[in-house]
Amino acid sequence: MRYKGIKFLENLQAEGKRVVSLEETQKRLRLSRVAALKLLSRLQKSQRLVTLTDGLYALVPPSERRHGLHPLPVLHQLMKFCNVDYYVGLLSAAEHWGAAHHRPQVLQVMVPRLLPLRRAKKMRFDFHVRKHFPLRGITSFKTDSGPVGVSSRELTALDVLTYMSACAGFDNVGLILQELSPQLKEKELFALLDDYRPISSIQRLGVFLEFFGDQKRLVQRLKKYIQELKPSPVLLLPGEERRGDMDVTWSVLMNTEMEFEE
Repeated sequence: MRYKGIKFLENLQAEGKRVVSLEETQKRLRLSRVAALKLLSRLQKSQRLVTLTDGLYALVPPSERRHGLHPLPVLHQLMKFCNVDYYVGLLSAAEHWGAAHHRPQVLQVMVPRLLPLRRAKKMRFDFHVRKHFPLRGITSFKTDSGPVGVSSRELTALDVLTYMSACAGFDNVGLILQELSPQLKEKELFALLDDYRPISSIQRLGVFLEFFGDQKRLVQRLKKYIQELKPSPVLLLPGEERRGDMDVTWSVLMNTEMEFEE
């Protein structure tokens, strides 16, 4: 049975597979549920497999057995198995777009609801629930194991402001936006705005883009958008003291300095 299990994994790897389900194991090896679970358990003990969620397992290549499974190659199949929409976001998306100044230690993934993934942290997944899950602004890129969804530059710019604490704080978010700012496309950004929540992230993005000064046309249009929206005042740095001057254009209280250095 041990040889049968190893041969099974070798065949899966030869097919380019990175995950296998309990159901597929039963069908391919013509095993009962109990027998398949025993085989999969033995393969886990030998560090050839790791449980992603109930009924789904990731193949662990020899190169990943020492330092742990790389989460990106198994992400799409995991989300497909869970029947959940997703996209790679925040620092991981910023890294994809060449705007991360610090390589994230985990893969940050946006999902519309909590997932029953007990081993997520151990597998270096960092899931963030997004109740207002975007219908636009998600693109994809190819990996050896298939396509993976990732937030566009424009959605990434908004999201790092929404989830500032998950992105190493205000200063790091400023550095990310400084890199993304000249790359943002007006059409793509405005396609997101009507459905994007919270509106406060749009207000703060306006402050940052005006500060960087390399998107003058976009900023002028964004000013008009905010003025028509008439949003409630917000703090530039959430959770901090209410002090400083009010930027009436964006309805943002400038309660911290904007100085971004690596």
